[in-house]
Amino acid sequence: MRANRLTEVIGLAASIDELWDFFSTAQNLAPLTPPDQKLQVGKGGDQRIVPGLEIEISVAPMLGIRTGWQTLIMEVEGPEKAPGRAWFRDIQESGPFALWDHTHAFRALPDGGTAVMDVVEYKLPAGRLGQAVAGFWVRRQVQGLFAYRKTALHEKFGPVGLPQDLLEGWEVRRDFSEETR
Repeated sequence: MRANRLTEVIGLAASIDELWDFFSTAQNLAPLTPPDQKLQVGKGGDQRIVPGLEIEISVAPMLGIRTGWQTLIMEVEGPEKAPGRAWFRDIQESGPFALWDHTHAFRALPDGGTAVMDVVEYKLPAGRLGQAVAGFWVRRQVQGLFAYRKTALHEKFGPVGLPQDLLEGWEVRRDFSEETR
């Protein structure tokens, strides 16, 4: 069964360095998460992201039932490596999804500000049955999370318009050497 995919792109009136600094620590997820999710960031959440960092989080998205997640930072390329561009990728090692693969990407805009893209691929447990039973509800939850996140980021950093060629997202270049994988 194919993974569900969600791509969100927004423009923020902040430099790529300022946004990279903000997104590089998992504790900063809290103000970007709807309060009804009751996000808690545990072990690893106060550390700057590096490949191999494990972060424990939990949420309570339904009836107050807390669900734990173990997130692993897989790849990181900060703006110091490729000026004007940055990205990182995390996956769920354990938690409520059969697959959760999330790429966060940043591109400096020529007239100031930064384009921020999130690409999430996810699968529900129990294959087609899980998708049939909960797929619509989970998709609405994930879309709601990113709608809330967009509003929170616009409030914190301010919105900026995006060039037409970035509205649908862009390809993230993955050219790591073996020692950084």
